[in-house]
Amino acid sequence: KAASDCTVLSGYVHSNPPWPRRFAVHVPSGREYDTYFLDKGVPVYPTNVEIVFQEKLCPTAPDDDDIALLYKARGTTFPPTPSPTTALAACGNLIANSDFERGFNGYWDAQGAGTLSTTAGYKSATAMYYASGNRNRYWVGPSHQWREGLDLKCLKQGTTWEFSARLKLVDSKTGRGASCDPGSSSGGEMCPQVQLIVRDKSWTQHSFRISGFDGGDTWVANGFNEFKGYWTIPANGSGWQGGVANMRVILSEFPFGMDLVVDDFSMVLTLDTNKSLAQSPTLSPVLAVPPPTQAPIRIPTQAPVRIPAQAPIRIPNESPLIGPGTDLNACAKMIANSNFDLGYEGYWSVPSGGSLSNKEGFSSSTSMYYDSGNRRRYWIGPEYKWPNGVDYGCLLQGTTWKFTAKFQLVDAATGKGSSCSVNSSKEGEMCPRVRLTLRDDGWTLRNVRIDGFSAADTWDANGMNSFTGYWTVPENGPDWQGRVRNIRLAIVDFPFDKNLVVDDFQMAFFNTN
Repeated sequence: KAASDCTVLSGYVHSNPPWPRRFAVHVPSGREYDTYFLDKGVPVYPTNVEIVFQEKLCPTAPDDDDIALLYKARGTTFPPTPSPTTALAACGNLIANSDFERGFNGYWDAQGAGTLSTTAGYKSATAMYYASGNRNRYWVGPSHQWREGLDLKCLKQGTTWEFSARLKLVDSKTGRGASCDPGSSSGGEMCPQVQLIVRDKSWTQHSFRISGFDGGDTWVANGFNEFKGYWTIPANGSGWQGGVANMRVILSEFPFGMDLVVDDFSMVLTLDTNKSLAQSPTLSPVLAVPPPTQAPIRIPTQAPVRIPAQAPIRIPNESPLIGPGTDLNACAKMIANSNFDLGYEGYWSVPSGGSLSNKEGFSSSTSMYYDSGNRRRYWIGPEYKWPNGVDYGCLLQGTTWKFTAKFQLVDAATGKGSSCSVNSSKEGEMCPRVRLTLRDDGWTLRNVRIDGFSAADTWDANGMNSFTGYWTVPENGPDWQGRVRNIRLAIVDFPFDKNLVVDDFQMAFFNTN
């Protein structure tokens, strides 16, 4: 703005640990500038950039009103951001240490089960070795930690990202190379896939499966196999709002009993418009948004998706098996008086310990208040009574059911809002879960826990918290035979010294078609 031959922009870049790397730039005034950084000549985004304007370093520098960087006036601090510019060409590889030459620690963890170590790489000294241990869920596997930050400004709607890696399967028992079927979508046969757990700007959670192989590929048991798949960030609609707010990357779906070796794992922007096909999430949003209908696609071949059978899951990814003659639209909601506007009486009870009363609701006049009293068992809590009976004809094998609710915890001693840990599985720290007590056709008793929170969630001690979880009626197998003959539903597992407020509790058929 003001005429000057001297403008100084100065600041520093934080790293982990937070020792700043300072820089100062002298540029002519009266122009606009884009800021980016070079790593060995390649444009990159450093993480946690914080721009601080300093005092004038030369007498002819403009006044405070005449200088700004990224539309921030001198004397203000630009909030920490992974990228001070918007040049997508500078985004580069979003996966730090993708060749594992610095090992795995701090970059990946064994999400859910298994352990990590290092081994010989594809064309380098180091790769990551995932020992599956007692892994018994196909959607469990090594998860990237974003140690150096996730550049959300790179993840613009409509951009397409290429995931590539070198993968090898190893038989856990023999230590020898093992195979999978690149063309299969059946559990126990599929090759590794990339799973993305993504939250959009409304903090709704979505999940995507990315296949890096197709039926024309051949898996090499004794060598590394090239994975290459694509994902396009959705436009608004079909349950998606705004850009990416948070994302987890997991390698999953490979058979039980197999370990996984990973090298050269990258996530890079592709400008190839032939691969820029918009995709929709395969799994459900966490909030009350109509579920998406389009499966994610691998370029050029669409990969079918699968849901783990039997075990309770949080997010489904397989279409339910609908029996002939069953109108599942009539099964839309299984919980009567779900908003508690008729009070709790006749709908919920306390089998052992505690008491129930009515309280002002989340978005209506009434909610249910559970006073824990002398409750001393984590598996005890308010239980639904099915006043109109259970329509067991709705609970067909293979159908998926979505549980939603609003919960608040209250300190029993002080009456003030209280917290739990959404990440914890430790007694006394866990957040509320739904417990199903079931009997199958053989009258065998089964217990299922349904978790409605993810590691990315934050518990609001002074407000209502959104619970969303999923359960699929098991198919026949070693632990289940035939239809559901009996079902009980309770809200359990929260700490002893906490009371519980419940509102808008639903159990609805989830149509993933």
